[in-house]
Amino acid sequence: MTPAPRNPRSPRIPPHWFADRTSVIQAWLIWLGTLATVCVLVALAPDKKTVTPEYRRAAENWWHSADLYAHGGHHGYLYLPHGAIAYTPLTWLPVAAGEVLWRIIATLLLAHAVHRLCRLVSPAPGPALFFLTSLLTIPAAAGNMQNGQFNLPMAAFMIHLAADLARRRWWAAAAWAAVLLAIKPVTLPIVLLAAAVYPRCGLRMLATIPAMLALPFAHRDPAFVLDQHRMFADKLRAASAPPWGDYQDIAGILFSLGLHPPDAAMTILRAAFAPITLAFAWLARRRWPEPHAAFALLALAAGYMMLFSPRTEGLTYVALAPVVGVAAAAAVWLDRRPAPALALIAAGLALGFSQVITQNGSPNVWLRPAVTALLMLALAAAVLLNIRPFGRAPSPSPPTARPPAPEPNPRAA
Repeated sequence: MTPAPRNPRSPRIPPHWFADRTSVIQAWLIWLGTLATVCVLVALAPDKKTVTPEYRRAAENWWHSADLYAHGGHHGYLYLPHGAIAYTPLTWLPVAAGEVLWRIIATLLLAHAVHRLCRLVSPAPGPALFFLTSLLTIPAAAGNMQNGQFNLPMAAFMIHLAADLARRRWWAAAAWAAVLLAIKPVTLPIVLLAAAVYPRCGLRMLATIPAMLALPFAHRDPAFVLDQHRMFADKLRAASAPPWGDYQDIAGILFSLGLHPPDAAMTILRAAFAPITLAFAWLARRRWPEPHAAFALLALAAGYMMLFSPRTEGLTYVALAPVVGVAAAAAVWLDRRPAPALALIAAGLALGFSQVITQNGSPNVWLRPAVTALLMLALAAAVLLNIRPFGRAPSPSPPTARPPAPEPNPRAA
């Protein structure tokens, strides 16, 4: 069988070790090596630089009908009861073992999701993408591995939601949306964007999200469950107004410039950018095929969460790091665009090493949101100019000349 003619202008991956299966093994070794180092540190000091004692306390309180939100002010346990329910099996283990197992689960969830994102962007040369994407994701993930927050599963489930949207797996995407809201209510932007831009998925969310929200009412004391949801709403209101300048959202940029708008003005600013973000996600789906449209939705949702959530920490940027990483890898290996590749690599390094780059005696709150704002502006321009974020469509191949007809064989006559 004659192979199909190759487009001479299409990008070609060179015969380099990055482009074969070796790179997959090396990427997984980097993930596992980082995870092993963190697990050793956590096992030696399970109470150091970690928030998981809050999860453990909440899980234990849930089954004893004790308040989940009674302490911590605008800190402490900030999730729906679902997080406590999900963490329950780890409370059956000794503290150190539960801490280590949680890191293993969370890290492998993200690593697998990053690999899926790379395969979504380009199925053929995925190994090369996975290596570079991992290198730009792990720095942002390492702090979460140590800290133990729900950020790693959050980032993983956001990727799975986008991937299933691209594959038109509406029920799976709706299920991821329900899980995201359950473990991290801050992910509401990507859920709303998915429901609005992909109506078939949105219709299925009408079943999956109420089912997920009803899950805690399997508790033996429904009155306790209702009271905990009321306390969660109170906790969320308190947490949504943190001290000015403590977090790395758009307010961090303003704080670094010496500005301090009133809370009402910040609320209006956050609300104003919501329909703008939706408009660009909608336009991307109208102009771009899959998986470009789903990738744009993931990037826009992550960017909006980073810039306009009032409690965006440095560790939260792990939700954006894989998006930047895979875009950088695609610019290097698929499109061969040096300038965008270098810019995206620099952005990924800034997200992962912000405190190292700008360390001057006090944590900075401006670099990550500033980089994110520039990335969102670049993505908005790409949507307006109809420039796909990766894998530019190759020029059509010239028509292949028909082979000459065989000469008649005189002996056959």
